[in-house]
Amino acid sequence: MKNFITSLVLVLLASGVWAQKLHFGVKAGVNVSNVSTDFALVSDGQKSVTRLNAGVFLDADLGTHFSLQPQLIYNGKGLFFDTPDHSHTIAINSIDLPIYGIYKFGKGLFIGAGPNFGYNINGKNTANFPGKEESTEYKFKGDPYDYYRFDFGASLIAGYEHSSGLLLSVNYLKGLKNVGAIPDYNWKSNVLAFSLGYKLNQ
Repeated sequence: MKNFITSLVLVLLASGVWAQKLHFGVKAGVNVSNVSTDFALVSDGQKSVTRLNAGVFLDADLGTHFSLQPQLIYNGKGLFFDTPDHSHTIAINSIDLPIYGIYKFGKGLFIGAGPNFGYNINGKNTANFPGKEESTEYKFKGDPYDYYRFDFGASLIAGYEHSSGLLLSVNYLKGLKNVGAIPDYNWKSNVLAFSLGYKLNQ
């Protein structure tokens, strides 16, 4: 978490030096989450789960059409999958720091892309068997079938900004780092997010 805070402060300082104007905002919405994995037991029976997102952002104008937009977002992630005799629901809560380079077309439309740095706070795996339920809390120590603490990926964003400061956006986070300690298999997070936001200082 200390590395996240340090990174955010550095980005904000850099934005303040180069930006013509800084805008602070808030946002919240819904995530549709799953994973990319070559673990057939999971991929063959996988379904996306719906979680929540909420956070803050800074939009630093770099000219008529460009801005730098770091965000600090609470993200709910996870997945559901069936096996022949039971099912699993995995829920992960993380703090993500996407840093977008934004291009504004005019008339409120914008697109952007950038890296995402993730920090998994907590999570659990709930297994449902006929007649019973078992839950396992993740320790984030990299033990077999545990999760890793840190994540890294790429994120795309697109949306519309009204002159009042109201924002509608959709972004897709593609994990590039293997975050599941599943022996011999890949396990990377995918999140499609829909958010409503507001810039506080237009």
